[in-house]
Amino acid sequence: MEVATIEKAKIRILCLHGFFNNIDTMNHQLRHYRKLFDKYISFVPINGPHECTDVFDKKIAEMFKPPFFGWYFYNPKTNECKGIEESIQYIVQYINTHGPFDGVLGFSQGTIMARIILKLSEFESEVPKIEVDAPKFGIVFSGIFTEKAKYFSKCKEDSLNIMNEYEQPMLYVYGEKDPLIEYVEKALVKEGDFTIVKHHYAHNIPKLREEFLKEFCSFFDRMYYNIIGKHMDLDFGDFNT
Repeated sequence: MEVATIEKAKIRILCLHGFFNNIDTMNHQLRHYRKLFDKYISFVPINGPHECTDVFDKKIAEMFKPPFFGWYFYNPKTNECKGIEESIQYIVQYINTHGPFDGVLGFSQGTIMARIILKLSEFESEVPKIEVDAPKFGIVFSGIFTEKAKYFSKCKEDSLNIMNEYEQPMLYVYGEKDPLIEYVEKALVKEGDFTIVKHHYAHNIPKLREEFLKEFCSFFDRMYYNIIGKHMDLDFGDFNT
């Protein structure tokens, strides 16, 4: 009974990794967040359905054990995103089986999938349906977007729709040293209920630092209150950023 009570007091966030990543890399990226928000948030990472056979990032390959995965394979010549339909089906099936999830978090390529999940009900394309409560907020780390990409091969409007206003509260986080900053800043949807955190680092999920800790805690606390009905009581005493 005690365990059930603790779990009920947590919100659940589905976490979608970047290209050539996996559950282990996402857990590593979120380790500081897990420590601070342990009493209030369950971060649930899943692997993408498509295994990456080529080494895309040597540092990642050296630090973590394979296999590594992606959500789709982008072809710059045709602008096609091979495998994205299967990934949408895969994520929705996971949500229907293991959900509901209160929020969805994406890093890099995973942010495209997070955006799609949040807008599923708005697309003209034939997409699977979430049969449980849909995620109520989104978190985008180093989010990317290019207008040329055919996220939905049969409907260009759906591909562009992920850059329209969201019904859900959104948190956008990116670094000023990101080599993809041109694409990342174009991917900020500055409409609706949104929060933007710009840090001093690169294309990553940054450690929680004092200069932007307030913005993170404020957003997470607001989402927690909206869902659970009470505020977080965070303890920073033993938290080492």
